[in-house]
Amino acid sequence: MNYAMGFECSSAAAAAGQTVFRPETVPARTDCEVAARGDKRLLHAPSALSRRAGGRGRGRQCVCADCESRNLDSVWRSIPVLSQPQSANDEASAAGLNEEALHMCGRFFLADSDNSGELRGIIDQLNRRGVTVKTGEIFPTDTVPVLANNRNRRVVPFSMQWGYTLPDGRLLINARSETAGEKPLFQDAMRQHRCLIPATNYFEWEKRGKEKIKYAIRQADAGLLYMAGLYRVENGRAVFTILTREPAEQIRFIHDRMPVILTSNAKQDWLNLDCDAAQTLAQACENVAFCAVDVSC
Repeated sequence: MNYAMGFECSSAAAAAGQTVFRPETVPARTDCEVAARGDKRLLHAPSALSRRAGGRGRGRQCVCADCESRNLDSVWRSIPVLSQPQSANDEASAAGLNEEALHMCGRFFLADSDNSGELRGIIDQLNRRGVTVKTGEIFPTDTVPVLANNRNRRVVPFSMQWGYTLPDGRLLINARSETAGEKPLFQDAMRQHRCLIPATNYFEWEKRGKEKIKYAIRQADAGLLYMAGLYRVENGRAVFTILTREPAEQIRFIHDRMPVILTSNAKQDWLNLDCDAAQTLAQACENVAFCAVDVSC
């Protein structure tokens, strides 16, 4: 069974009395963390992080056009490879990195034991194409399964690496959804290069004086959540960044940002490039559950 589907905007379809989800083939069954990979500092647009996480994530899968099946190659070829700006500050400024610091932690989790089989179906399709992705706790620069449009505007799984690389080597892993459409770095991606990043939950840390409490946060009414993201191609490798928003009220005490988790209809609209990005992001999920976890950061 394959993820290869077409979508209509849910608002337009509902108004016309049409089915929102229209499959074309059968769907398959943050100052949070300070992190570094080598000499790369991780950035959350519009701010830099400040704590290192050491040498995790060795042996990652490189994501390049040749890694994917031949019928997907033209997807990458159709995306202009971004040339380096004149300086690192040019792209940092375009991302809004000089604005007030707003952080979100750089961790999420993909459970191998996905009871719904939804995640397993996505990973199996990648494995059949000889592509390996990471599960378990996910860190920036890890290669993970991501849903995006192929050249025929059908939604299929891809393997992508987490984080845009800036010319000075810093890694941009988050972008503010409220302003991404206004930033030159993200404007094209908001129109053409949207993606969904599946996760079982994400992690966030609450500051209590000198102590940090780690929480696992998930979508309360779904086994698998989908975070809204943007992607681009760097040197033949697909990379993504996760969009963030103001937190849902029940987790505001933990942190002042959270990833944009999309509802069922909104996630369909997000991958339908005819749908308005800002209106779709406004349909973010508010129904989240959380629990403290006793895991070393």
